Amino acid sequence: MAGRTAAISVNVIADAAKFKAGMADAERAAGSFQSQMGNLAKGVAGALGTKAVIDFGRAAVDAAMDDAEAQQILAQTLRNTTGATQDQIDSIERYIGKTQKATGVLDDELRPAFGNLVRATEDAQEAQDLLNLALDISAGTGRGLEGVSIALAKAYDGNATALSKMGIETKDASGKALEFDQIAKNLADTFGGQTAVAAETAAGQMRIAKATFEDF
Repeated sequence: MAGRTAAISVNVIADAAKFKAGMADAERAAGSFQSQMGNLAKGVAGALGTKAVIDFGRAAVDAAMDDAEAQQILAQTLRNTTGATQDQIDSIERYIGKTQKATGVLDDELRPAFGNLVRATEDAQEAQDLLNLALDISAGTGRGLEGVSIALAKAYDGNATALSKMGIETKDASGKALEFDQIAKNLADTFGGQTAVAAETAAGQMRIAKATFEDF
């Protein structure tokens, strides 16, 4: 993503007067995707003017660089904590991409949350299961995904205080602390399916559309 965006954007930023020629060069170098981008850019230029296109190009390059950096940070976390191979890392990136498209939660939020959980569990599959649970809790409570993921990670390591402060029961009727597996089961019983329900609402559909545009 970062390479393609930079190939398109660099000419826009360097010299607005050469925008059209730069787009033609980019199309020849990178094929149909760049051709589609060129058509979009021309439409944006006509509607908003050259300065807006230049600003958009700069923002796109910055966003692409940030995205690439976040991918590398998560990849290194996975290597360090689970010994993940590149194929496994690629599979997790595909999961994050599909989750963003299905929920409207940006990968900018999903990657750090996944990183919090994989550091706690040292297991990619368990971290993925907990991220799905965190998404349901976030959707059901309105709390931010990162905060929920941190609370779950701490509870996994034996400290359920953060979950308790969120109003989640972490003790049984006698006051004895629950095991994490029981806490997770209770949370799934309470919040299971909330992400899917939220995605089907008008607001959810708008978030998905916005996430698709921001990723583009």
